[in-house]
Amino acid sequence: MVDTPIFYKEIVPLDRMHHKSFRLKGEPPRYKFAAQSHVVPAIVDEFGMGGRTLPIVFLPGAKVPSAVFLLGMNPGDNRLIASDGRWEDIYVPAYLRRYPFIIGEVEGAESIVCIDQSSELFGTETGQPLFDESGEETALLQDKIRFINDYLVAARRTDEFVKTMAELDLFQTVTIDVQPAAQDRRVMHGLMMIDLQKFNALPDKDFLRLRQMGFIPMVYAHLASLANLDRFALRAEAA
Repeated sequence: MVDTPIFYKEIVPLDRMHHKSFRLKGEPPRYKFAAQSHVVPAIVDEFGMGGRTLPIVFLPGAKVPSAVFLLGMNPGDNRLIASDGRWEDIYVPAYLRRYPFIIGEVEGAESIVCIDQSSELFGTETGQPLFDESGEETALLQDKIRFINDYLVAARRTDEFVKTMAELDLFQTVTIDVQPAAQDRRVMHGLMMIDLQKFNALPDKDFLRLRQMGFIPMVYAHLASLANLDRFALRAEAA
């Protein structure tokens, strides 16, 4: 891994000897690590479910944009994580549920299970163990490993989706302007969305290509999710 993913600080391979005493803590501080972030990466597999309550937008990248859930209108302004780390919405993004586990990819070698061993979610006194007394993986750890492997597959599919949207020149740069009642306007510049007009004007061959790739529902889920921007105005007003 070249770049350290957001929220991860000390990624190391999971080792049954070195981490045998590690336990994973649960609620309520589960999501406190993300409390200062106003965006969280999104994968296409969750566009439908997550987009019901969370806006899905795209951030400009060096090569292609990145899909994210918008959790607030300004850096450091997270409207969905309480001060004690509780998640205050219906759908929890898969990226948050994956942490502090992750698949490590090394070119020319097999992928390995890694953790952020500096995470406050790990302890040795309380929580659910990762390994049993004989050093074997617990059911909890097996579930986590399945999840992060599934996430990796979905993340690659998300990269393919975003790359395809960029190739078809379907992204547009926008400014989001939300003004809660009796409060200052909150403006975000430089975000990207799929241009519905360009999408509707696609040649038949390109639309068929997207349908065959299974990307049409993701496009509509993204566009429908933008209606949730109004929820941030209401949350800001109530804050």
